[in-house]
Amino acid sequence: MTCYGNLSLDQTRFAGAASLQDSECFGGLWCNRTLFTARVDLRGLEVHGRTWLVGARIGEDPSASAAHRLLGSIRSYGYHWV
Repeated sequence: MTCYGNLSLDQTRFAGAASLQDSECFGGLWCNRTLFTARVDLRGLEVHGRTWLVGARIGEDPSASAAHRLLGSIRSYGYHWV
């Protein structure tokens, strides 16, 4: 998938496995309080612009480390917030 603008997943809840593998977001990625309840694959995801992962969670892990784990899979070419 290629997004030529910001991809907003604000407060989205993914009930199953989610993949943005090898996608590109040229306007940024907004995952404010996004919940990935199952497996999430962000390998190869490139974000050109703002990467916002504040409050993002994987499973029932309420800690901020989930956002850092997500960021570890993203190639970010801009500012990022976790």
